[in-house]
Amino acid sequence: MSRISIIVPVYRVEPYLDRCVKSILCQTFEDFDLVLVDDGSPDRCGAICDAYAAADPRVHVIHQQNGGVSAARNSGIDWSFESSDSGFLTFIDSDDYVKPTMLKTLFDALMENNADISVCGEYHFNESPEKVFQKNFAGCVMHGGADACRMIYTGEAGHASFVSAWGKLYRKELFSQIRYPAGKIHEDQFTTYRVMYAARSVVETGACLYGYFYNETGITHSRFSIRRYDDVDACNQAINFFQERHEDGIAEAAQMRRRTLIAKYAIYARKAGIYRQIPAYYRMSVPRVYAELKQILGLDHCEYFLNQYYPRYIRLCAVIRKICGIIRHNPYGGKHA
Repeated sequence: MSRISIIVPVYRVEPYLDRCVKSILCQTFEDFDLVLVDDGSPDRCGAICDAYAAADPRVHVIHQQNGGVSAARNSGIDWSFESSDSGFLTFIDSDDYVKPTMLKTLFDALMENNADISVCGEYHFNESPEKVFQKNFAGCVMHGGADACRMIYTGEAGHASFVSAWGKLYRKELFSQIRYPAGKIHEDQFTTYRVMYAARSVVETGACLYGYFYNETGITHSRFSIRRYDDVDACNQAINFFQERHEDGIAEAAQMRRRTLIAKYAIYARKAGIYRQIPAYYRMSVPRVYAELKQILGLDHCEYFLNQYYPRYIRLCAVIRKICGIIRHNPYGGKHA
């Protein structure tokens, strides 16, 4: 019997797959089954998965037609319910890397605190496991499921990322009626809040143990496309979910994130040359984006974001503010003496 099922969707990651799998197989917590889901990868990934399965009985391989990361995760979840006695699930992306103590830390934190989900922090890296960014957060902290849902949308400083599927250990029963949405990107945004809400409690471990590979060829890091509006659709679903359960505070937080996404995506769509392809109700002029982000995020964040795309507009806004300040402080009320 394995205590944990580790689910790894695999697609076109031949240069990175060995690094990922080796980091899993050298975990200090060894009581797991590793489910490698070859999602119709056109490279040698399928053969690499089979080689690991032949060498280690803990490794199991599913070969399937390409259906996307959601379909791959769902196949792994189904396999775990049908073929494993494990009581816990975790997800690792196949181009990522985990520290040797990740499973043990997450498992111990979950058991010691009688929680349903345990969470660790992440560090980001590029072409090697050398850290280029670390998400620092508070030490061991407990949250109720609803509070953890709110933090998905607020992204509070000093805490781990709550929306990502990875970097967490879940009691498997939480997924008895929940699966990832096939054909969507930003699939975590559609799913994690439902899992969190079903949890009695969530514990942060206070350790950065998950290495997130910033892959510029990945879907969410590639050229902006209309598919990115799946994220807005996920917010719409979440808002309805929490309103139906009278969780007004969480619904409001999700609404704020939706407003922010729509404003920023209007800029991304302009720069990607697809502005006319997005629905009319998502189109926003640059001044309107400025006003919206200023209200939601504050002046500094608003101008930092827009300065990356429209620096001349931001300089003009600064000049206008300066002129308005001079007029307000004119002892003659703006009239000539």
